[in-house]
Amino acid sequence: MDALKYFHKFIGIALVIAFLMGCATLVATPILTPSPTGTPQMPLNTPLLPPPTLPQPATPPGQQAKPHLLRFIQTVAVTPDEKFLGGGFVRIGHVPTTDRMVVTFGPTKFAQQSRDCPSGPAYKEYTLDMQSTGKSGIFHCDQEWGGDVGGIFVDIFYYYVRMVR
Repeated sequence: MDALKYFHKFIGIALVIAFLMGCATLVATPILTPSPTGTPQMPLNTPLLPPPTLPQPATPPGQQAKPHLLRFIQTVAVTPDEKFLGGGFVRIGHVPTTDRMVVTFGPTKFAQQSRDCPSGPAYKEYTLDMQSTGKSGIFHCDQEWGGDVGGIFVDIFYYYVRMVR
């Protein structure tokens, strides 16, 4: 029974260490420039860095190298921009009928706010090479903030769920 008690403590300490290591990586992110409103944002003309060259694992003699399952290509800054001031809970999916990628995010505050619609979940459309098509929009106006959101793409549909207290 004591072993289980110490195991829980060990797991707790491991989680704290993992959390602190994650916080350290946040410190190492690029410095953002302050906007006139004081909110940090990426400069609009910031060039994207090329993907890092990853070392290839050694292949035993007489065997063919297996291709990697995934490969990093580029970083795409979705927000902030002239329409959307920010956003979280980002999801990306492929829309087969248009052969486009759609990035959803939010809730976000709109640059052109109205009293009836200050914020809500939004989307932007991209080509398969992640070049913006210029198409974007909002799913619905959302007066309340808080809770957790999630979404999933299924064929041509995007299911958006929001959990509130």
